[in-house]
Amino acid sequence: MITGDTALTGIFVARQCGMIENHNRVLLGDVMAGAVVWRDIESGEQVDIDQAIAQDNHDIYDRRIELAVTGS
Repeated sequence: MITGDTALTGIFVARQCGMIENHNRVLLGDVMAGAVVWRDIESGEQVDIDQAIAQDNHDIYDRRIELAVTGS
């Protein structure tokens, strides 16, 4: 989905229309100091994307990771 709204609004709409399942984890990527920084939208914590993807393959709740990015 591409939207002119904020990334969090886009994520909300994507959940409402079924593009993202409600139980899935969403990581938001944004450029900071020339690098992409990923944050978990629920906790706000910075996330190591490689570690998150590796954990995704072993999630006992079958909770997938969805990625969202800003215009930056």
